Amino acid sequence: QSNVIAVNAVDPVAVIPAIKKAKEAGIKVITVNANVDKSGASYIEGFIGSESYSQGYAVGLMIAKALNNTGNMVLVTGNPGQTDAVNRTEGMKAAFKAEGASIKILAEQTGKWSKDESLKVMTDFLTKYPKIDAVFGHDDPMALGALAAVDAAGRTGIKAFGVNGNKEACQSIKEGKMFGTALQLSYLVGVYAVRAAYDLNAGRLISAQTLAPTAPVTPENIDQWMEQCW
Repeated sequence: QSNVIAVNAVDPVAVIPAIKKAKEAGIKVITVNANVDKSGASYIEGFIGSESYSQGYAVGLMIAKALNNTGNMVLVTGNPGQTDAVNRTEGMKAAFKAEGASIKILAEQTGKWSKDESLKVMTDFLTKYPKIDAVFGHDDPMALGALAAVDAAGRTGIKAFGVNGNKEACQSIKEGKMFGTALQLSYLVGVYAVRAAYDLNAGRLISAQTLAPTAPVTPENIDQWMEQCW
């Protein structure tokens, strides 16, 4: 029998009955990367993830600056209800508010964390909206998919932003194509998760939330972060 189970709560609600059973069986549960819905919070010992709200906030600041606080944008989101998807959108909106930006979100649709799906979503957006100034993909593959759609449509002046710090995205930023991203240090999430499981197994206390840090990656500082892109 396992002493500790780590769960990536891809569906924050559907996972609750399973983790409830684990707790009732005396097995400790941690959520990793995607947290359980609040209604299941009592069944877990802690959540290990990334500063996804801060990631959204960092990208929001980038968008506000790039658009001089005004313009139209579209959002290609992660899976609805997932921790990072919710937090990145909320963080972005908070940054707009803090900057006094009047940026209109024309539409938002899930790209299912997929570059190919994002390309399709962005192609639809481009057909519907003649004036788009920016696109925020909740991760770099979706941002790159959106950018591919923009290029294929022959549209110009649409600034693409993502989250992760993937090598392909960092290279795109260096080449002046993508406009920015926020670091997602996934390996640290893994390290923190193993540490939390080890501590729980040893009967120690863990934090209710352990988050890997983030930082904005822009054309201005890309050389500083290039080595950490993954």
